[in-house]
Amino acid sequence: MNGNFNCFLKTDLQQFAGQWVIIVNEKIVKNGKDIKKMLKEVEEEYPKTKPLVAKVPENKYYLL
Repeated sequence: MNGNFNCFLKTDLQQFAGQWVIIVNEKIVKNGKDIKKMLKEVEEEYPKTKPLVAKVPENKYYLL
């Protein structure tokens, strides 16, 4: 299983409810509401990685 996805599944993300999170190298490196800005920053900081990007639901987790 992808390490970033595994990190997403195992981490308590309640503090990020309603926000986007970006995970790189199994760590949350950005969180917030402005996904475009966050992605640009992550692309600059981690140019050779594939981040996991997810929106944390406000009340419950939904995995599709």
